[in-house]
Amino acid sequence: MYQITQQRQHTFMNDCYNVMVEAFTTGNDPTHPTQSYKMQQSNDIIYGLKP
Repeated sequence: MYQITQQRQHTFMNDCYNVMVEAFTTGNDPTHPTQSYKMQQSNDIIYGLKP
């Protein structure tokens, strides 16, 4: 599971980097827009003290 998540994150970051480099190098809009990363696992956080 950890390796799959790590691969998804690597692919996402690599794509974001390539989109930004393309936009800055050409001065035009990128060929496809940036996307948001969707986490597959729960990310519930509890702040403060528990009773």
